[in-house]
Amino acid sequence: GRRLSAIRDSPAACATLGLDIRRTKLVVFCSSSAIAGLAGGLFGGVNASVGTIDFESVNNVVLFLFAFVGGVTTITGALIGGILFALLPLVQSESPQLAGVVFAAVAVAAVLLGKQPNGMAGLLFERVGRWRRAAQVTATEREDEPLPATAPEPQHV
Repeated sequence: GRRLSAIRDSPAACATLGLDIRRTKLVVFCSSSAIAGLAGGLFGGVNASVGTIDFESVNNVVLFLFAFVGGVTTITGALIGGILFALLPLVQSESPQLAGVVFAAVAVAAVLLGKQPNGMAGLLFERVGRWRRAAQVTATEREDEPLPATAPEPQHV
């Protein structure tokens, strides 16, 4: 992961430091191909048969849409997108009249999140960060306040 992010940031710097960029990209391509092949084999095993109709491009657009809405740059975003994608058939089966509304809401969310590359996960992280900063500010303000004056305790003789 660190090599890939370094190559993305500056391929020239990686080559200067002695990192073999071509080999790294080849290893990533081979491992992603192996994962895709394994997934295809498992998919065929679960369905007992595989055909071209199982891999329509429209299904990929829907999956990409949910991944984008969840957030494609973080693991949390992928989890949110996966949960939304898994809930769509549930909503369609429970109330078929809302199926189009749910999909339209996800499409509108994708358009509204166009300037947020981290999707819903990015918005969630921003809100949590604001709450933490606000909590830290109030905690430091409480520490800076002088203690209230209290009456001296009576001394026992």
